[in-house]
Amino acid sequence: MKKRKNIRAIVFTVLFLILLAGSLGTIWIFRQWLFVDPREAFPVDNVVYAAQDSDGNILALDNAGSRLVKIRDGYILWKADGSKSTFSGAKRLTTDSAGNIYVQNVAVKSGTRLDRESIVKYSPDGKYLGDVVTLDSSDLLRTQIASLIPAADGVLWVWRLTDEVRLMDAQSEVVAVLSLPDADRMVLSFAYDPATETLWYSTYDGRILRYSREDRDAVLYDSAAVLNGKRSVPRTISYSDGVLYAVDYGMRDIIAIRTDTGEVSRLAPDIPRDKREIAYELNADHGLMAATAYSVMAWNGENFDFYYEAQLNELTQRKCIALWAALLVLALIAAAGVLVLFVRFIQKSNRFTKIGFLIVAGVAALGLFILGTLMPQVDEQYADAIYSRERLAATVTAEHIPIESFLELDSASDFYGEDYIAVKEAVDAVFFADTEDAENLYCALYRVIDRTVTQVYALDDTCIIYPFDTDYDLTAEKEILTSGEGQTLISDTSEGRFIFVLLPIKDSDGVPVGLIEVGTDLNSYEAENRKMFVSMLINVLAITVVIVLIAVEALHFAQGRDEVRRAQDAGIVLPVLPSRILRFIVFLVFFFTNLTTAIFPLYAMGISQNSRTFGLQPELLTAIPISAEVVAGAIFSIFGNAVIQALGPKRSVRICAALFTIGLALRAAPDIWLVTAGSAVVGVGWGVILLLVNIQISSMPEEEKDAGFAHYSAAVFSGVNSGVALGGFLLQWLTYSLLFILTAVVSVAFYFVVSRYLTQAPENQDEQESAGGPFAAFRFLFAPRVFLFFLMIVVPVLICGYFLNYLFPIIGADWGLSETYIGYAYLLNGLCVMAFGSALTNLFTRFRKKKLALAVASLLYAAAFTLVARLQSVPALLAAVALLGLSDSFGQPLQTGYFTDLEEVQRYGYDRALGVFNLVSNAAQSLGSFVFSYALLIGVGKGLIVASAVLAGLGFLFLLFGGRTRTAKAYQEQT
Repeated sequence: MKKRKNIRAIVFTVLFLILLAGSLGTIWIFRQWLFVDPREAFPVDNVVYAAQDSDGNILALDNAGSRLVKIRDGYILWKADGSKSTFSGAKRLTTDSAGNIYVQNVAVKSGTRLDRESIVKYSPDGKYLGDVVTLDSSDLLRTQIASLIPAADGVLWVWRLTDEVRLMDAQSEVVAVLSLPDADRMVLSFAYDPATETLWYSTYDGRILRYSREDRDAVLYDSAAVLNGKRSVPRTISYSDGVLYAVDYGMRDIIAIRTDTGEVSRLAPDIPRDKREIAYELNADHGLMAATAYSVMAWNGENFDFYYEAQLNELTQRKCIALWAALLVLALIAAAGVLVLFVRFIQKSNRFTKIGFLIVAGVAALGLFILGTLMPQVDEQYADAIYSRERLAATVTAEHIPIESFLELDSASDFYGEDYIAVKEAVDAVFFADTEDAENLYCALYRVIDRTVTQVYALDDTCIIYPFDTDYDLTAEKEILTSGEGQTLISDTSEGRFIFVLLPIKDSDGVPVGLIEVGTDLNSYEAENRKMFVSMLINVLAITVVIVLIAVEALHFAQGRDEVRRAQDAGIVLPVLPSRILRFIVFLVFFFTNLTTAIFPLYAMGISQNSRTFGLQPELLTAIPISAEVVAGAIFSIFGNAVIQALGPKRSVRICAALFTIGLALRAAPDIWLVTAGSAVVGVGWGVILLLVNIQISSMPEEEKDAGFAHYSAAVFSGVNSGVALGGFLLQWLTYSLLFILTAVVSVAFYFVVSRYLTQAPENQDEQESAGGPFAAFRFLFAPRVFLFFLMIVVPVLICGYFLNYLFPIIGADWGLSETYIGYAYLLNGLCVMAFGSALTNLFTRFRKKKLALAVASLLYAAAFTLVARLQSVPALLAAVALLGLSDSFGQPLQTGYFTDLEEVQRYGYDRALGVFNLVSNAAQSLGSFVFSYALLIGVGKGLIVASAVLAGLGFLFLLFGGRTRTAKAYQEQT
């Protein structure tokens, strides 16, 4: 029967793993069709650009340039969704003879300001192949890449500069340099014929010209001859087989110009002009295609076919169905897993675990409630703030616009004329002033000409004539011009999504004569909104984690207290305190000392910059108070035993706890030497107390000692990270000084805890063998195995551990992290410690691989520093924080475990040996801030590379030459 059960369990496990792997694999393979409804046609909307490849397939950039789709015979073949690493604001595309696709991407900061331009390459089957070209736009308003032209072996692109244009190939090599005055200001787009090396270009004032190196450029088309120049702009041009094509905004059709004869014809749909869709972009590389805001237009030789959607073929429908099925399976697996875990938790958890679970659930529910309550209010207030800023900028601009010049703008030929410049200067005076009122906003001006809403000016000079394709009687513009009252609006167009105000422009008599639109990119608005939401979420999560950490430590303390009470009720005198009570004491020490860690280096640096004492650099002065604490802690760790014997456990603990609070209070003084004195007094306080804790743990039975040191290490990192995170959170409301004062006041609780419990020395302390004599400590320290352990592991690792306490806050602030987020980042370190600490410590202990573990911990430190040195970015910093947490999770407890397993330690005595250990440890930490201050002076990258090389080298040497250890039990059996 048992064998059958085992077989059934194995079969069930195999089937479950196959089902899970199949579901995950299906989602990964078909992920591009995620959330596509297989029952509906695939919509093609907000089209930015469309083209054909050499096989006749349609390629479209839709969703306002955030998606690339490929269509054949009305069926969609594939889609590629944009991202930050590929494209986010695609503008145009072309293909080469092999079917590879080249997409011009424009990354926008917000409003109309550009961040970066690039040309990205896709394979014929939609795979991203990387960037071909990348240009930093330096906060420009207009793109520098003006056109893409197919070439035999890739793509040619036109780089528009101030007074010239450069024709570049895919390797960014210059093919041709053409002199063209005012190219960056006047030229809209280019077309090129590689066979004849002929270049054409269109201009903002409504002309199409053929470039000539020797003579004056020939004008092929001039909008001034069309309807007297009213509402006619040939925007984008493209060349194919002797014909130059251009879209005409005003006439709402497409111009075809024969380049040999100059004959102009129009490819207008056979419907009234005001009923036609406006084509905004076109491409004729492999067949004439145009893009409207709502569709793709494909020329069939006689007329245009319109594509508003594409069908899903049978294979794609099956992919979508498989994807939905896989998602359903995963949801069922997750639900079943949660249900099983919950049932097992209820059945097998003890009282303290259930209490902890209730605390976590309660805090999480409270956090979600806070988010759900506050976020709608914050969103509404932020939208109101955006609209208020836009309205202010629009109102000020409208008051400064010269009305007479504004009313003269009705023709493409007015571009950069006298009236245009007068209007432009008035707008620029508001939007380019040294003020934040109009920062990241765009501006456009409109007039109503022949019952058509027409854009006559835009801040980025994109076009002077831009007729809307909406019935004027149904527009908000008519309502505003009639009522004289502005409106707040949101629009979703092929150019993007915008949140804006639309106000009337009035003449001197108060009569509305035009409209001004001021707004921002809705994507940027939503990004800022998401940033606020993420900030709130991070705050809630961080405080939730802090509360959970404190609750976990409180539960450990409660369990330890129960052990003490049970022993007292049974009349048993415990030789040492339970490790869970010691853990809570250690937690409190590091919690209170680290509430100000996120800002302490920045605080000390600010004071040091005004205190050039002894000619020391601020970086070195900043290191002094940081080191003073660990130096004092080191001194009173080595002499702490004498203090305890002289004063007695109870009195020494109470005095040191009081000094701890006094030192924290002194740190609030804005003087570098008072801050240093406060740090030293804090070190005196915890130096003696932590020595007592270490002696208690070392006196535990062998099977409990490693667990005790694991508790110690977990408490250290739990205290450090919850303290730093809570301190960072409080900094959103408190000043530096107030945070120091609050820390000192609350730390009084520490006095009551330690004076109640940590007031007796372990009973077996005097039974340990000791080596007497005045030079015993010296002989012990320089015993070969002890010395190598300190030299190769303890000293370098603890020195480099001050990366978190000194260097991380400084470079994190330089690289854009706020003090609050610096504090929260420590949580990542602490969570790694707590997640992996017990498991990895037990693993290395069980297999007697403590020496290997210490070497691996050093190598993880080296890897973290190398990562930061090479990448020098916030993500690299966060990854390094996690790696350091992983290293410390087992490295720190096993340092003490390895040390106490050394025969020399057992012979010398745990109390004295741990005093030496603490002395060396604290001395090493006192050097850490100075080491990293030097790294700041010589350069972060160079300094961290040196540190990683030293750590890696010493780690390997320790693995080769580090001494063997034996447990205390084995030592006692031998002696």
